[in-house]
Amino acid sequence: MLHALTLLPLVAPAAPAPGDALLSVVPANALVCVHAPDPKALIASRDTNAWMAFALDARWESVIDDLTPLMAGGQGEAIAAQIKAMRRTLIEAAEDCTGAVVFVDAETAGAAPRVGLVAAAGPRFTQVLRRVVGEGATEVQLAEGISALVNGPRGAELFLERGGYVMVFSAESAEATRAMAMSSLERLESPEPAGPLALPAVAARRRPCALEVAVDMDSIWSQWLRAEGPFEGMEARAAQAVTSLEWMYGAVTLGDGEDADWEFVLPYGQETLIGDLLGFFGEADASLLRDVPGSATTATVLSLDVGGMVDWILGMIEANDQTASARIMGSLDAASGVVGFDVLDDVIRNLTGDFVMFNEPTGLRFDDFTMPGDAPTFVARIEDSETMLDVVDTVMELSGMGSFTVSSDRALPSGDEVELWTATEKAPMGMGMGVGAGRLIFSMSGDGAGVGSYLDLVANAEGSRSFLANDAVRAASEAASGAAFTVQPTAAAATVLDQMSRMWAKMIEDLDRAFSPAEPDGPRDVPEARRVVAAADRVSAMIRQAFSGTTTTELHVDGGAIRMIVRTD
Repeated sequence: MLHALTLLPLVAPAAPAPGDALLSVVPANALVCVHAPDPKALIASRDTNAWMAFALDARWESVIDDLTPLMAGGQGEAIAAQIKAMRRTLIEAAEDCTGAVVFVDAETAGAAPRVGLVAAAGPRFTQVLRRVVGEGATEVQLAEGISALVNGPRGAELFLERGGYVMVFSAESAEATRAMAMSSLERLESPEPAGPLALPAVAARRRPCALEVAVDMDSIWSQWLRAEGPFEGMEARAAQAVTSLEWMYGAVTLGDGEDADWEFVLPYGQETLIGDLLGFFGEADASLLRDVPGSATTATVLSLDVGGMVDWILGMIEANDQTASARIMGSLDAASGVVGFDVLDDVIRNLTGDFVMFNEPTGLRFDDFTMPGDAPTFVARIEDSETMLDVVDTVMELSGMGSFTVSSDRALPSGDEVELWTATEKAPMGMGMGVGAGRLIFSMSGDGAGVGSYLDLVANAEGSRSFLANDAVRAASEAASGAAFTVQPTAAAATVLDQMSRMWAKMIEDLDRAFSPAEPDGPRDVPEARRVVAAADRVSAMIRQAFSGTTTTELHVDGGAIRMIVRTD
């Protein structure tokens, strides 16, 4: 999933400090507010920023031509033309806008969302917003000297120009849209911003950016408590934990080249259930990346005290429901008696809390064919290798998987020995596993190659190359921190996309073969499959041309706040 983050169309160039004049139109009871201080500068940044150049690349139109027929059939060509025209119109409109804010009104319980958009814009952007109410809109008087357009008798959408701003409001009725419009008009006279971005805690977090979003979660929880509460016992503690998530703030900035920075912040109550759970996260150990093979497209390290978390959960259950606790512990004891090892002590508490995961484009094998794909390998550091070895041996025997594997031993220079299992061709899927040297390793690669390439690095085998041999990746990993973080060469997303497109193409060809069994076996020319691959190849070429740096995603859990940071450079 973290691959997807690198393909998000980032929309935030470097910008001056957020201008609050536009934010004065946001109602005080707004739940969500999205603010773009200068869309015009954002579009212009395509000349200096790789992300904007990628997002606005004209070659996306060819991708639209490739993919639309897959979803629209015979109407694909006409619909593709409409989508491309809409895309061009929106880009041109953004070039004519020097500030925009979108908000969702709090009066939404049990009704359609009430949405408002206010922008400082020129004629092109104004024309686009004018279309919201449609060609059949009629003129109404909101107040003396103030007219607006509404879309017919219902008036669920309203368009208004006033004081250099263009405004559009959408709600469930004419009365609701007019009330929203009048509220924003009244606030035009106010010098102070309002809504989620004006919350004191959010205001303290704000920074120069070109796109920011804030959510007043406290108001959302208040509506929820009025509808669902009051709560008692454990439910009350859970409600206390959830309602401690009072707000969320996110901001995006772009610099020159591949420089981009996303940050999202969500506070939590440290003395709540959420605080207790998040307390089991530690600080990820970047040194674990040394043993990730250089062929990896992405690598993640994580620090999580799984044993402590499970013990805490079991303790919570015992304190609140002794009957349920006795049932759970009885089931664990029974399972331990059947399998011959203690599930909690020998497995859960045997984990040190340090984990590393990486992906390699080695393919995923199912039955008798290998499907192109990005195969994951998981490594958990463990306290007692001998005990874990007994556990895995037992599980393999009881599950019958042992008959689908071949086993071997690998000695390491350290004197440790790792027992390996690799799936045979008779196995329903490809996989590899290893236990030893303080590690539990599992790979879903077609031939279990992930285990071997990982152990090559551990053993410092001749010819092995580390993920950190890439200077940019090493620099990014040295700068990264948090309870978990992922590092990847940004252009590796192209490799992943290549694999995924060919996997989808094979699935399409297999479906075609299933519905046309009379035709000869062998390669088939299926137009839909060709379109998928062609579209992916275009995007892959754009990615490889635009990016040569790294993307780092960090998860921080500290100081009573969860922070997600995505940084590319």
